[in-house]
Amino acid sequence: MGFAVTTVEQKNTSRPTGDKWSCWRRRRPTPQKLRGLPRVDRGPHFLRRARATLAGNEPCCDSCQTYNVVRLHFYCIVMKHDLSEVFPIFCILTANWKTSVSNNIMLSGSKSSYLDLFYESIQSAVNKGMEECRHQFKWETWGCPGSSFNPVSKTHKEPATKEMAFVHAIISASIVINLTRNCSAGHFNSTCGCDNMKKDGYNGVDRWAWGGCSDNVKTGNRMAMFYLDSRENGQDLQAQINRHNFKVGRTMVRKSMKKICKCHGVSGSCETQTCWMRVMDIRDIGGLLKEAYDEAKPYSTNSHNSVKKAPSDQNSNSGRNSNRHHDKRSGRRNSVQPRHMKPSLGIPKTSLAFLENSPDYCRANLSAGFPGTIGRECSRETGKNVTARERNSCKNLCRACGRTVKMKKVDVMTRCKCKFNWCCTVECSTCIHQVKRYVCV
Repeated sequence: MGFAVTTVEQKNTSRPTGDKWSCWRRRRPTPQKLRGLPRVDRGPHFLRRARATLAGNEPCCDSCQTYNVVRLHFYCIVMKHDLSEVFPIFCILTANWKTSVSNNIMLSGSKSSYLDLFYESIQSAVNKGMEECRHQFKWETWGCPGSSFNPVSKTHKEPATKEMAFVHAIISASIVINLTRNCSAGHFNSTCGCDNMKKDGYNGVDRWAWGGCSDNVKTGNRMAMFYLDSRENGQDLQAQINRHNFKVGRTMVRKSMKKICKCHGVSGSCETQTCWMRVMDIRDIGGLLKEAYDEAKPYSTNSHNSVKKAPSDQNSNSGRNSNRHHDKRSGRRNSVQPRHMKPSLGIPKTSLAFLENSPDYCRANLSAGFPGTIGRECSRETGKNVTARERNSCKNLCRACGRTVKMKKVDVMTRCKCKFNWCCTVECSTCIHQVKRYVCV
């Protein structure tokens, strides 16, 4: 996911002059080119600023380095809104999304390290999401194979199944968690940090006050949204479903934040507490998304009559003019729906959606990336800590797929006979013992 970066001083924010300025006036894009923009700023100057932004995509402006700085600056104004703390990173992502990246990303000094850290965080989040997916589906026929984890590819479209809905949501949630924690840890330096809204407040009834460093989940949420939604920017129904499932993952992280408190007082009396907000671990979010997966229902346009489509070009002028008059009864100006507003699917924010029925995961389909259940391990453990899925795994993975269960003994190496030596080491021996494993054949 890396790309070339040209380090150029990003101080010149004046508009181009002479031929470059005439190039901007002559080649600025039409409103039709603005529909793929993220819904971040709905201000009255959005169209004008976005025009100035996208003008750099025209061939005659690609070689104008000064103009590229200005285009980048203008687009950051559009994206800025309440995201001033992530201004440099959004400049980087904007350039990567809208233009050919080579020779077009305008960075100054150490901001290239922000870019490297950003993509390292994305890659780490995808790996964590994959591990959590395999944990949640360990005892099910799908099993979450590695081939499913290509959700932001522009060249390969995965089917919009129930399982891919979970993949999109868990990756989105994992990215939000990683980026939010990076901000709280100060890895982006002054670019983003703690949540300033969770400071200096005091609850006199419960005797606690905001303190510490609350996770700025809003910033992490916006950064993840921009990265994922900009790569899934189509207007077809599948792209809209994918973006919705991305949003489900982000919403789960935001709504499930937990308050952590630390007591203060004489001899542990806890006279007052200092509290801060933390995002939950990916394991907790994975459990919530697994519940959403179990309750997911196929999306149908017949059952969702609230789908709103963007106005067409033919009646946009008449609709715009008719909506801009003053209401004589109320004395208020009617609001105008932006032309670039994306369709609404009418699905609850925490409900996963899918379009296609799942294939038969019992049978191997290597072209689709499904290995089948032959060789899959099941469990015959019992006890209070064993879930129902694990208890019935041999039935679901093997017998339900027309296979039998085979028991085999394997040697497992473990540490044993450990002792503490003063001071201060622990020495252990290596022991080998046999355990029973059950696989589908």
